[in-house]
Formats: sequence, structure tokens, C-alpha cells
Amino acid sequence: PGQELPPQLVGRHAPALLRAAGGILMDSATTPTRQRVWVTTAEACAALGMSRETLRQLRLRGVLTPGKHYRRWGCTQGRGPLQWHLENAEATITGWSRRNLPM
Repeated sequence: PGQELPPQLVGRHAPALLRAAGGILMDSATTPTRQRVWVTTAEACAALGMSRETLRQLRLRGVLTPGKHYRRWGCTQGRGPLQWHLENAEATITGWSRRNLPM
């Protein structure tokens, strides 16, 4: 307690060296990460492989519904930025596109 780390423990090898020495260090390799359920429009577009306009059209046509696929956030009286439930949106878009593709 109260001692500085030796120079060999500073840098990219510090987590492994501390674990080997019996120390406890929380780093990204050992800390469990929690996946976010609601993502931004930009993140949804990237994950779904579609443009903002396509996502917008699916929302406006009722394919994607509020509460299940997207929500507004912030204190902006219903005009805040959208957040998307990636899992629900992906499942619906996949099912919808299969039903609406010409045979």
C-alpha cells in the first residue's frame, strides 16, 4: 500500500505481470462487458448494413414499431434522437425482407 509500481509493471504487460504476481487488476481482457441493447441510429445502420434513409423508411411504413424496435430518448418532448433495439430490428427486417422479396 502506498508504493509506486516498479517500472517493469508499467505498460502493456502490467495486467499479466500483476495477475502472475497474485495482484488484482480489472482490465478489458478479464472484465465482463455488458452488451448494450439500445444503440444509436449510426450504430444500427452499421450493424444492419443499411442506410439511415432505409431505416427511416422502414420506420415510417410501420415495419419497425415504437417501443419494440426503436424509442426516443432525452427530455425533448418526443423529438429526441432515436435509439434502436438491434436484436428486435434485425429479426423483423430479416423476416420482412424474406416475405417481400419477389420469387
